[in-house]
Amino acid sequence: MNPVVTKSHMVCFITGEIYFKMDLGMLYCLNTSDGTPVLSIPTKTPLVGEPLYLMNTADQNEWIFTTSLSGELIAFNLTKKEIAYSYRPKKLSSYALVSPVIDTKNRFLMYQTPKNGFTASLS
Repeated sequence: MNPVVTKSHMVCFITGEIYFKMDLGMLYCLNTSDGTPVLSIPTKTPLVGEPLYLMNTADQNEWIFTTSLSGELIAFNLTKKEIAYSYRPKKLSSYALVSPVIDTKNRFLMYQTPKNGFTASLS
């Protein structure tokens, strides 16, 4: 999976093992100039979606959105160093190995689930 590079000079990876049962994942960020660890935020599920980086120009908060093996959309606030929120569709009976996408023109974040899609307004 490709990492993302942030405006605050971090390179961030997501982790999660999908070859055997595992209940952990992590967002892991390193300093782009010297490779020292800057940030790690654990999750309770493996992360499988390509990370999507956004910066809110109004408040300068940096975000990474990704998806988990269990079908959650997870939003990491890099500025506050926390999981800001996660959304898991109800009654999901299969895995969702997809990445979130952004429509910057209409300001929507979207990702596909096995039963239906999910769209969130970024306004």
